[in-house]
Amino acid sequence: MEYYACLKQIAEWASLSNGKPIDTPCGVRYWFGVEKRFSEDELSEIESEYNLRLPMPFRQFLLTIGCGVFFGEESKERTGIQFRRIDDICYTVSTMSDQPQKVFARFLPIGIDRTGGKALIIGLGDEDANVFEFASLPEKWESLELGKNGGRRFELWICDLVRRALKVQRSATDREV
Repeated sequence: MEYYACLKQIAEWASLSNGKPIDTPCGVRYWFGVEKRFSEDELSEIESEYNLRLPMPFRQFLLTIGCGVFFGEESKERTGIQFRRIDDICYTVSTMSDQPQKVFARFLPIGIDRTGGKALIIGLGDEDANVFEFASLPEKWESLELGKNGGRRFELWICDLVRRALKVQRSATDREV
């Protein structure tokens, strides 16, 4: 499944859900809550203000879907993937770090896996642009080497989430026939 088709599928589920559980093709009732979708001008302003360049797939995610909580399971508390507002993240990092340019030169914490409690980090540097992985404590981020601990491309991870939701239904249907 192509990345933009995956984004459209998540956007469709988010529109149908509007923060309430919906049936997805895999049989799991997920809820999707969009907090804010960004415009091209807003993202350009954030990049300029904080001197960073967002990887194109993540930028497209923010333009198409936005930030909020996605793939929250109806039957479980504190589940799903929470993408934080990019403007809030940049502001927080710039106030917490005495050298935010060093942080923004390498990576950006973009959210949290509410189930596992790990931060979602995306690479911004030339060598690891768009490499994505889950990381633990912020004090270890300075030594974080993206991609060396199982990191992967952001767009592949997003498409895997969608494929899993769609694949289970196909398997169940195939078995019934």
